[in-house]
Amino acid sequence: MLSCSTEPRRGLTLIELIVVMILMGIVSALVVFYVVPAFQDNKNVIRGVDRVTTMLLIAKQRALRDQAPRGVRFLVLSDSTCTDLQYI
Repeated sequence: MLSCSTEPRRGLTLIELIVVMILMGIVSALVVFYVVPAFQDNKNVIRGVDRVTTMLLIAKQRALRDQAPRGVRFLVLSDSTCTDLQYI
């Protein structure tokens, strides 16, 4: 006669653990693939904004010092890409 236990099973099997770990690895790879480049693009944007802000502050300081209008000229390409900044 076979005895059957009516007590519920506790814990996870090795197969279940492996499947969960594989799924976590796939999700982690997708996050790294899609999120990390977005942070790099964000850093480039912040760097550009900091550069423009600094140049505008310097132009303001020069205008106050010289008591004359001063500004910043953006040198752009035909595709609207800013290549350089100049004080005017």
